[in-house]
Amino acid sequence: MKNIILYVEILACIALLTACSKEELSSGSVDAIAGEVQFYGAIKKQSDILATTRATDEYITLNETGQDFGTFYIWMKVGSDNSFKSFFQPYKEAPGEQGNLVIDSEKQTDETERLNWCDETSYHTFYAWTQPSVKTGENDEITGGVKMNKTFQYGEQSSADLSGTVIYGTNKETDLEKFIITQKGPISYDEWGQDVALYFERPIAKITLEGITYIKSDGTFNENIKEATIQFPNMYSQATFTPLVDGIQNVLTGVPATKWITWNWDKEDDDSKSLYVHPFVLGLSSSDDKVDIQNDEGFFIVTVNVADPGSPEVNHSYVGTLNSLKLSSSSTSTERQKLNAGQCMRLYLIVRDGAGVGGGYKIVDWNEKGEQTLPQYRIPGVYNEEDAKRLLEALTNNTFPKGVEDLLVDNEINLFTHVDWSKVTTAINIPDDYTLKGNGYNVTLGENGSITGQQKNIYINGEYVEDSTSSNTGGEDSQP
Repeated sequence: MKNIILYVEILACIALLTACSKEELSSGSVDAIAGEVQFYGAIKKQSDILATTRATDEYITLNETGQDFGTFYIWMKVGSDNSFKSFFQPYKEAPGEQGNLVIDSEKQTDETERLNWCDETSYHTFYAWTQPSVKTGENDEITGGVKMNKTFQYGEQSSADLSGTVIYGTNKETDLEKFIITQKGPISYDEWGQDVALYFERPIAKITLEGITYIKSDGTFNENIKEATIQFPNMYSQATFTPLVDGIQNVLTGVPATKWITWNWDKEDDDSKSLYVHPFVLGLSSSDDKVDIQNDEGFFIVTVNVADPGSPEVNHSYVGTLNSLKLSSSSTSTERQKLNAGQCMRLYLIVRDGAGVGGGYKIVDWNEKGEQTLPQYRIPGVYNEEDAKRLLEALTNNTFPKGVEDLLVDNEINLFTHVDWSKVTTAINIPDDYTLKGNGYNVTLGENGSITGQQKNIYINGEYVEDSTSSNTGGEDSQP
């Protein structure tokens, strides 16, 4: 009894807060109908990105997110896998009550049909999810978001064969910003009490393209690109959704036959500025080092109108990989990076005729603001002859990085133009812990000229160097 009173007092103290921990959310109303499962919901506010401590995960209660997630579908399984019963009901956020979920009367007209504890000792497992979707066409068919394979009547179930499909795309096409899921249990009434706190997470990932800069042949910039088409030939456009499979990480399985996503990006439309995708690994495995980049999951083709304002449309296409655009190279880990569920890739692209795609990205928390993570103007690097001259002087006079700090991103030197160092007839050394990242551009050296140190995705006198730490003049570490 003392513990119950203490929990109620704690709840009263935090009623005005917008964030809560799992421990804080575990206590709820003592006025609920006896036997009813009283649900409280919160969504994960802080991801595990770059986590360096064992700090408690933070959540924000559903009622205080400012977002209407629609109907929460809750499936309750009672008993063991060998002998169990299943019950299914729709819930919604209760206005004005912190985190409370109540029967969705628009879906279930009989509000007395709630999920109840079957008894005090049986184990209950709860599966909950939302089903955001977009319908188009004459038949009002779901063309984006979550599409379940069949409709279940609410109440006790005779079958637990529940599955569907997640169709990826922009929020305008899918409404997937509202797609969240959770699982809880097995737990019993004796162990847990009447209240069940549900901690929702996002099972998908998101890519937000902040902007595109086009560099003209004369070196001037066009940063007014408002629209583009980006195609990802190797990304899943659909996934099988099985919400009753144990483990949130197991509920989505990419459908290989549906690979290829086309993204109609619109910088000024928030619902088209981000692409919702299946979590994926960036880059190729070590066994695939020599495979062409078109097999990379992050391989993309971007098409933009590069004509001056008021001129006839001129569409140019450029290819690149997301893996080559990582802003920071400070990590010494050889493990390939992954865009995990609940994470957002903040991306910026730079395109230039004859030189492919440059730019950069950082992986951040789902809701983190872009301006906090990406440069607002352009990615630091070598863009013109003057930049190249300053870099060469710093490298040859052993003053690097002094005087060229504005050209660096952490420990990377990015090239965004071809570099003419044809007067160099000796070795240029890239200092330890730094990488000369070519982004597909060429460095022209004079006779006997060479570059030593770490280099990636660069041409030296027309010969390609994929990733090398040795001296390169088109030798054994390069490939045509």
